[in-house]
Amino acid sequence: MSGNNAPNAVNQPPFPNVHLEFNGRVKVHVMTCSLAAGTPTLITTESTPGVAVSTPGQGRLAITFPAPGTGAIGWAVVAAPKQAAASDFTYQAANAATNIATGTLEIQTLTAGAVQNQTAAGFTVFIYVFGP
Repeated sequence: MSGNNAPNAVNQPPFPNVHLEFNGRVKVHVMTCSLAAGTPTLITTESTPGVAVSTPGQGRLAITFPAPGTGAIGWAVVAAPKQAAASDFTYQAANAATNIATGTLEIQTLTAGAVQNQTAAGFTVFIYVFGP
């Protein structure tokens, strides 16, 4: 059967079959928090040591993680929030304040298109860092 693109097909063992051709290591930091009226509480048992979260303003979360230094690149993956109620926030976006090299990431949280004090039983962000 054609079309599986072996050996590059994703659905081939061993799993996971994702290769990052950076010739280096990619570190992953995990931040998980709960939110009550916009105030985050870090869930340390589900977060990487050295990660912290705060609120620089309404509807904004500032996440800090161990800074990899000059020349580092990276990206963040935001998991869908665990909603306690239908009115909990449903959208999030990375902010221009993000700087992987200095270990800072800011996320704006929105409910139905408006910035509000947010609530969530759990909110997880995976931060992938490839650095010097």
